[in-house]
Amino acid sequence: VADELLEQVYGKEKETVIRQLQESRDPRVLRACPFLRTDVADLAGYLVMKLLNRLQFVPRQKVKAHNLELLLELCVAGAGVCFSPDYLVEGFLRPEQRAKLLQVPLGENLRYPICFGWRTGNYQWSMLEKFMECAKKKV
Repeated sequence: VADELLEQVYGKEKETVIRQLQESRDPRVLRACPFLRTDVADLAGYLVMKLLNRLQFVPRQKVKAHNLELLLELCVAGAGVCFSPDYLVEGFLRPEQRAKLLQVPLGENLRYPICFGWRTGNYQWSMLEKFMECAKKKV
């Protein structure tokens, strides 16, 4: 979530909200904020849906998209709260963009292993290139 959004929504209470969020890791703390969501057909979106269902929390959804890079850009711009795997935040956003965000890990139960392979060659799709760069760093 962008610091700018927290300031806009919570004002003087921002630091209290940040502390509560960091201590509880509970997205319900941000119920006053709009949320940016990926589709449940995506694994990350599915895991988030399961988390929200378990918490019996239906956030106010501002945007739903299949493109997580777009959602992260909107998040940096202060449009809403975005759930994303940390490696994608690192891969898609520049350090100065990440500095504008409050990132809160939601716990081990939302982690998942992935296996993948790719053909060597030149790729025209920046999202695929960024994924491969992130994967090489993590392995």
